[in-house]
Amino acid sequence: MAITPEHLAQIDSFESLAEFFCEELSWPKPPWPTFAGVSDLYGIPRGAGVESIVALQELSADQTWGIFLVDFGGNRLRRSQLRSILNKVAERERLQSHAERTWAHQNILFLCRSESRCWTLGHYSGDKPASAKLQTFGWTDPSEARTALENLQKLDWQHQRNWIDAWDVERLSDAFFDELYLRFLEIETLWEPPFTSEDRRTATQLLFNRLLFVCFLQQKGWLELGSSRTAYLFRLFDATDTSDPDADTFSRKLEYLFFSGLNSANATPGDRKLLEKEIGRVPFLNGGLFERTPIDTQRLPNSAYN
Repeated sequence: MAITPEHLAQIDSFESLAEFFCEELSWPKPPWPTFAGVSDLYGIPRGAGVESIVALQELSADQTWGIFLVDFGGNRLRRSQLRSILNKVAERERLQSHAERTWAHQNILFLCRSESRCWTLGHYSGDKPASAKLQTFGWTDPSEARTALENLQKLDWQHQRNWIDAWDVERLSDAFFDELYLRFLEIETLWEPPFTSEDRRTATQLLFNRLLFVCFLQQKGWLELGSSRTAYLFRLFDATDTSDPDADTFSRKLEYLFFSGLNSANATPGDRKLLEKEIGRVPFLNGGLFERTPIDTQRLPNSAYN
C-alpha cells in the first residue's frame, strides 16, 4: 500500500511516528524500548538546541541498524549534533572495550524532529566516519513531501539490507527527470493551432521554467497565500475554481502571478491589494523570466495541471 501525504499528516510525535513505521513499514510494534543515557554512554556533549537524544534498544533479533531519536524541539536541526553522535558511536565501535552493542557508521539511522513539525531522516555515507557525508530527506508540509513519500517505502523492516537505497540521490534524480520528460511531452500536445511544433516546444519549456522557479520561491517561503507560506502552488490551485476541466481558470490565475505579481513592482499596475486577493503576497522579481512574450498567446485547460 502506497504511503500518502495523509499518512504523514498524522505524525506529530515520536509515538505516532512509531505507529506509522509499524503499520506501513512492518517495523516492530510500539512502544519501542529506548535508552535515554546516550549522552553519558557515548560521551556526547550536550549542546544548545537539542532537547533529547535517545537510542532505540534492540527491536528484534534481526536488527542490523542503530537507530537514534533526536528531538530538537522548536529549534532548527543542527548537523553538528548528528556528527557528534556519529563520531562518538564510531569511536566506541573501534575500541570494542565495552559490552554495549555498537554500529558501523554506515548503519546508523537518525530520526529527527525539529522546529516542532519538521521531520528529518538522516544517514551518513562514506568509507570513514571522519569524512562521511550526511544525507537526509524528510518533510515539513506533507503536501510537498514527494521525495519522502518515495524514500520511506525503502525502509521496510524486512529489507534492512536495502535501507541505504532510501538516500540514493541519483536514483531519485533519474526518476524525477524521467517523469518530468513525460509530462513535458504530454503538455506539448495540448497547444492548439496555429502553434507549430517549435512553438509548442518553446511554450512548454517556458511554462516549465516558470513553474520550476515558482517552486523554488515556494520552497524558500517567499510566497504567501491565506497567511501561509507553505505549498503555495497547491493552495493557489485549490483556491481556484477548476471544476470545469476544459476551462482555463488556473492558466488565468498563473497569468496574474507571472505577469502582474512577480513581474511588477509594488503598487503597479493597479492596486496591489486587489492583486493580493487573487494570488496572495508575492515578491517583485526584476528579471526576464516572467515578462510576457509573443508566445504567451494561449492558455492551457485546467486538466493540464491536475
